Amino acid sequence: MGPQNTSFFNTLLFQLFAANAQVPEPITLFGTSTNDIAPEPEIPLLFGHRGDKINLPEHTIPAYEMAMASAIDYIEPDLVLTKDQVPVCFHDIFLHPGTDVKERPEFDHLKTTNRTIKLRDVTHYITSNWLVSNFTWAELKTLRVIQKAKGIRPKYFDRMFGIPSFDEFMEIAHRYTWKQQFIRNYDGRKRPIIGLMPELKHARYHDAIGGSQHYMVETIVKALEKWGYSRNEKAKPSRCLYNGTEIPCNPMLVQALDPVAVEYLRNTTTYQLLCLMDTANLRWLTYKGMAEMKGKTDWLCFLKSLLFTGTPAQIKRESLVDWNKTEIEELGGFIKPNKIVPYAKKLGFKVAVHTIYSSWEDSERGCAVRCTNETKEQEMHYFFKMGVNGFFVEGIEESIKIRQEYFGKKLISKWGMAGANSLFTVDSSAIACNFNWTAFTANISKGDNILAILQASILINAASALVKIRRIQSFNTVLELIGIM
Repeated sequence: MGPQNTSFFNTLLFQLFAANAQVPEPITLFGTSTNDIAPEPEIPLLFGHRGDKINLPEHTIPAYEMAMASAIDYIEPDLVLTKDQVPVCFHDIFLHPGTDVKERPEFDHLKTTNRTIKLRDVTHYITSNWLVSNFTWAELKTLRVIQKAKGIRPKYFDRMFGIPSFDEFMEIAHRYTWKQQFIRNYDGRKRPIIGLMPELKHARYHDAIGGSQHYMVETIVKALEKWGYSRNEKAKPSRCLYNGTEIPCNPMLVQALDPVAVEYLRNTTTYQLLCLMDTANLRWLTYKGMAEMKGKTDWLCFLKSLLFTGTPAQIKRESLVDWNKTEIEELGGFIKPNKIVPYAKKLGFKVAVHTIYSSWEDSERGCAVRCTNETKEQEMHYFFKMGVNGFFVEGIEESIKIRQEYFGKKLISKWGMAGANSLFTVDSSAIACNFNWTAFTANISKGDNILAILQASILINAASALVKIRRIQSFNTVLELIGIM
């Protein structure tokens, strides 16, 4: 190993084992200090936003697998429907710029031009794009996913992976759970089962295409039932299998933006539910409006700026004009940022926020008033102290590290040192047996600049994960484990 590689590896080790970061000074909430917010929060959950979307193209099987291997608490697949009603994992109903569809002339006849559609009561004008709902599953799975051009996200993996179906997602989730059990039987160590939180995207849009109310909800519920997740746990307990072997069912938290979909899910299933809270439903951000939601969902997930700069500032930032100020006043007015969490908890909800971005990218949290230069640690600590129960995160490993450092003493007192470590550290054996490194290394030869690839791609995180658990002291050993040497 040459001097350059040695220097890089030593730097990597220093970063991995550096002393715990100090807790920053209280942050001022545009006039409200975090010292004024409820103390002693519970240890929150971390939700992998669209898989590991920083290092890999979002909503692809490798992105999901890497998030699982990084020991995230829950993984989020966004769901939309194809023309032949197959649920697929994709964030948008539009295929450009997230895929190579623009480069595929065989699909020119499926292009939508000069058309309006309504999503979440907002009319969108489509000049030229392709809709997922115009593609059959057979057509859609031939497209290749492209990493969105944001921040310094690596583009090495563009056009390597396709859009997965929800069935393909569930297969890898159950496979990972099965392998966790296999490893547990080998070393006797208990590991938390990773939760799944599918989001139903634009339910009313898909209902209209399907020709019946609640069409999308029923399609997804039937898909979950096929994988063993009962819609009524009291009448028929869930039973999950992998390769004929019974496994623990993954904790299931179903999420939706549409209030009609959320209420229908509550009335017809026993799933845990999460409802997304933003300016599309201003009524819910008032005292009486939020109280009306009691019993209809288990979690409320807020756009993070609403808990920082507040709803009026966000309305101004989004240039919203078509809203009823009189109605809002009659509903008790918008809840102030530092009052949202305690009020929601008083009503019996758990509270989450979205989205905590990678430290590589701007937080954007305060930009409704003025953008801040806070670190990711400062941002997460603010919400920790506020008592938030769950976080949609990007940059999974650093998010886990920040949580572990903040709640370290509490974790040790609750689970002991071994329990705390097993809950929040990456499992190298799980990575080695579960992750398909062939997809990453197929086009890498020994003559390539491995250092450059490591510095700018997911492989650096895989290496660091292995180092953190096994304390590997040889750079060559790391490369051998991830299949490059």
